[in-house]
Amino acid sequence: NRESGRWLYSFLRYDPVARQSVLVVANLHPGKTFSGVKLKLSTESVAALTLPIDTTLSGTDLLASAQPASISCPAKDLISTGFSLPDLPPLSAFYFDLSAR
Repeated sequence: NRESGRWLYSFLRYDPVARQSVLVVANLHPGKTFSGVKLKLSTESVAALTLPIDTTLSGTDLLASAQPASISCPAKDLISTGFSLPDLPPLSAFYFDLSAR
């Protein structure tokens, strides 16, 4: 979705000491839900995570109190295909706690 690029913001925070990764995704559009969005990680982000190629990176939304959203992507596909994000309602955010499995 081309319009999502103007309203959808994301960043990855990686703490190498704690070995904790958090992916934050926010929809800043005041009225549009974005569906079917794929989020690819940069080469630099994947390199910083130092994931074995045969693992899967998964995350659960820490902001949801009930029915938290989750994402998952094989490490080998993070740059090419990326995560399939759940629907992003207007003015909402996800805070995915990432872990490799």
